[in-house]
Amino acid sequence: MEKKKGYKGFKKGLICDPTGKKAFQYAENTTFEEPDAKICDCGLHFCENPFDVLEHYGFVGNDGTLNEFAEVEALDECLTDDNKKFVTKKLHIGAKLSIAGLVQAFVDFTFGKVDWKN
Repeated sequence: MEKKKGYKGFKKGLICDPTGKKAFQYAENTTFEEPDAKICDCGLHFCENPFDVLEHYGFVGNDGTLNEFAEVEALDECLTDDNKKFVTKKLHIGAKLSIAGLVQAFVDFTFGKVDWKN
């Protein structure tokens, strides 16, 4: 299985709570595991494209604080239903990205898709 790299957004403090019903505390440079993975239901979610993360966590949260972002790596099979949001049972959370780091991820991701020969 090839490891899939991506990005994840969080509320301040690396808290993931997209539905407002079940907050989950993450930590930098830590691997997390869940018993099941089903898109938008259970498991550990992330986006391969850093732009897609902003659909779930914008730069500023509803409480006026800056949201946080991190590079992640899926260490188990990934599922998706739209090739934008992925879920896995095992996810490594890397170091937090600054806003400048996230912008650099946008640039790197975009340039990685360019066919420079044409």
